Amino acid sequence: MAEAAFQQARKMEPGNQLMLQSYAEYYRARGENDKAMQLLAESNDSQLLWRHYFRIGRFDEAVKLLQKMHGDPANRVDALKGLILVAEQAADANNVKKYSDELLTLEDSQTNRMAQIQAYLNLGLVQEAQVTLQNFKEKHPYEPRILLMEALIAKRQGNLDRALDLVDQSLR
Repeated sequence: MAEAAFQQARKMEPGNQLMLQSYAEYYRARGENDKAMQLLAESNDSQLLWRHYFRIGRFDEAVKLLQKMHGDPANRVDALKGLILVAEQAADANNVKKYSDELLTLEDSQTNRMAQIQAYLNLGLVQEAQVTLQNFKEKHPYEPRILLMEALIAKRQGNLDRALDLVDQSLR
């Protein structure tokens, strides 16, 4: 039934990203990765295809697509976000720094800065996260996520009492 519903949805809206992603996920869940890849390749949607490669752990293929997208100014920001995810998953600190810095030159937002700090913490780059958070805090002192990031840094430094105090402050 599910496959029939996906086939009907595909006939109605063949380019719908959500439908294609769900259909590919259906195939992946059934262990039919070849069908999922064929579906996404036929869609000619690089975004969907790199995400699929990422989900199934084929990071090299994801990076190839993302680097190709990176060459197109219209897709550069999305490609950088993807490259950061892949680099973070691969524990590649140099590329996380490189791509997140480039992303901030193109789209300097609070969300992207917080994502950079989180990526640093995920890779254990506590000193870099601390310096970046301090700079962010100077520019945006009332950002509510700062206390949580400070708590994560304190936790990574082994200062659990301070981390708990910061979480309590954030909740208040």
